[in-house]
Amino acid sequence: MAILRTLLSQYRYDPLDRLVACSPVNLDPQQRFYCKSRLATEIQGAITHSFFQSDDWRMAQQRRQGADREATLLATDQQGSVLQAVDGVQRQAMAYSPYGHRTPGSGLLSLLGFSGEQPDPVTGHYLLGNGYRAFNPVLMRFNSPDSLSPFGKGGINAYRYCEGDPVNQMDPTGHAPGLWNFLKEMKDYVLNRRRGVAVTGAYIIVHGVRINPPAEPGHFFNMVNKPTESFSLSDFVGRLDLQSASPGSEYLRRRGHGLVRYSGFIIKKERELVKAYKKHPEVSYAKLNNYAYQLEHERDDYRRSRDLFKIELREFLDPPPYESPPKYSDIADSSHIPIGSVAVEATDIRES
Repeated sequence: MAILRTLLSQYRYDPLDRLVACSPVNLDPQQRFYCKSRLATEIQGAITHSFFQSDDWRMAQQRRQGADREATLLATDQQGSVLQAVDGVQRQAMAYSPYGHRTPGSGLLSLLGFSGEQPDPVTGHYLLGNGYRAFNPVLMRFNSPDSLSPFGKGGINAYRYCEGDPVNQMDPTGHAPGLWNFLKEMKDYVLNRRRGVAVTGAYIIVHGVRINPPAEPGHFFNMVNKPTESFSLSDFVGRLDLQSASPGSEYLRRRGHGLVRYSGFIIKKERELVKAYKKHPEVSYAKLNNYAYQLEHERDDYRRSRDLFKIELREFLDPPPYESPPKYSDIADSSHIPIGSVAVEATDIRES
């Protein structure tokens, strides 16, 4: 019995194994253009979409058709999933299942979706790694193999997306988790060269203490491999001294010295933890891992306080120019379109 096959779409890839064109049947063909490893522009017929980001965060997309321009602001979560899309007319909320499935009618404003990925227009699958590997959010499994599979490091388990924890992890490449973790560790290695951390062979040196990494992963290894940076007042104390008569400068000086002491306290605890593991690695790892988990909360609190302090300092030293609030007649103007109870001004992102 002959099997009838129907062509639904054709895909083309570049030498870097990135998807550069998709030609669905009965739809205009799509072309993709990348900036480094991120999708920057997509062209489908007469419509062009461009994506804007800051660091790893998607900020906005622009839709161009002829002389028309439409900008959409994007709000994402820690995984990069688009949760809100706001244009000059409406605001649209998007919701996903833990593995990224969403209803067909949602996400009309934004081409990007779960973990910042774009679903395939024909299958609805996420083509991870810029088109390298298809992931089915309904079946919660990969529909194509890892290039390291079937018997190498990629494994044969098609249900290993985010190692079964898509809420707390992400998989932008589609490769085995070990490869993605290796790439992150290489990035951490480069960054840690500036933080007093040296990685040599099978051991690491943290705050001057040499230890062997634990045999099993956990909060302890993640923490000691990314030690707290010491906080210094040298970058701004001179400018504060010039404004010593101001009550605000005295407040910021006290805040800054408090953060210096706070960072020193956490670094001291990290050193004690590393030395304790070095002394008793075979019997105390579980306890140390639990202690490291608690210390991680202290570090998060310190980083939040440090970032808030830097914002307050920047606003104190270089305050933004005062802008008078808009008049009611301006708010009622057509260029301001109310969304809910807030008036949001339509944004126009122009080409440079």
